[in-house]
Amino acid sequence: MARQGAAVPGVHLADLDRWVAAVVVVLAVAVVLRAGCLRLAYGPRRPWLPFAVRVRLRMRPGPGWAGRWRIWRRHGRPAARKVARHARPSLSRSALRYGSWRQYAAFVGWAQGWAWRRRVYAHLESLILMVAAPQEGKTQGYMPPSAGSVTSAAGR
Repeated sequence: MARQGAAVPGVHLADLDRWVAAVVVVLAVAVVLRAGCLRLAYGPRRPWLPFAVRVRLRMRPGPGWAGRWRIWRRHGRPAARKVARHARPSLSRSALRYGSWRQYAAFVGWAQGWAWRRRVYAHLESLILMVAAPQEGKTQGYMPPSAGSVTSAAGR
């Protein structure tokens, strides 16, 4: 018969918490090292949707593409107003704020976003390249009146 209080050889429940903590720490270190090795071998994390699908869904396609904040700050109406303040001094502040945006900007298209898309504008100092079939009397009617022009080419 064993005496009470004597140490019985073997694994006890009181010692298991230290072993469990040690195993968790070792597994966490192994996961971090594996993720680091994979990143070194294959580069940054790849998106789970293909590029064409992300563009079609109007999602942010990936690194190097402008986000919604940058699009609004650089290609929104406030940016066009800021340029027009100096480029068109004939427009009053109220005309810039409450007048038609067509006086100082050109609508280029829609930016990313699924439910709420951003409108993208080109201000007076932006350059827009228009490529179309050759024909005579081509007007660039989407440009502001101050920057509008008629392009002529030898048509058939």
